[in-house]
Amino acid sequence: MSGAIQARYGQQRRHRPCRGELRTDAHELAAFQFTELCKAYIFNRLLLGIQSSFPEAEIARVIDGAVEVLLLARYGN
Repeated sequence: MSGAIQARYGQQRRHRPCRGELRTDAHELAAFQFTELCKAYIFNRLLLGIQSSFPEAEIARVIDGAVEVLLLARYGN
């Protein structure tokens, strides 16, 4: 999953500043916060033994939600 997270963040990070949509110089902090948002739902379910695998569609939904919350609400214009 970490590869998917990094790829998604990388896509957003590359394109949003060019369009004036990403307001931060703290890219390392933003990446950390983004990673935490992405793993919260899935990690807790794994840790508690509720679920042991996740379909790609569910992982994508969690990552897209993290993009929406963090990059648009926190760092977006």
